[in-house]
Amino acid sequence: MGEIESFEVNNKNLPDKVLIASQSSEFKSTTVSAIIDELSDKELYIKVIDVTRLESIDEDPRNAVIILHTWEYNKPQEDASNFIDKTNTPEKLIVIATAGDGNLRIKGIDGISSASKLNEVDSMVSYVISKLEEKEVIRKK
Repeated sequence: MGEIESFEVNNKNLPDKVLIASQSSEFKSTTVSAIIDELSDKELYIKVIDVTRLESIDEDPRNAVIILHTWEYNKPQEDASNFIDKTNTPEKLIVIATAGDGNLRIKGIDGISSASKLNEVDSMVSYVISKLEEKEVIRKK
């Protein structure tokens, strides 16, 4: 799976922050873009990175960490799994796992699984937004 380019949205000095770690695929890119579009009117700093860069991230200053990863050989992507395992604040995590049949996910982590179908992007975005509201990273509309 190819890597995505890192980028930032809004000023990093904003108090509310979201990190999105993803992998390169049409489904994931479309989902990340749709999440950013949905959050565009919020006073929120967003940083997007490839999942392979998670090892260099300190999650503490983040209000939420959204991870989009693929299951590889019946295991979660290694960098995503390592980050999830070492996190001190699993309540900040929102995980979208893609798998062939859409039913694999990491137990005990706030997440959802999908089969990488573009017609499921809207439901994935709705799920993420509701979790960000639940975690009080953004206010309900």
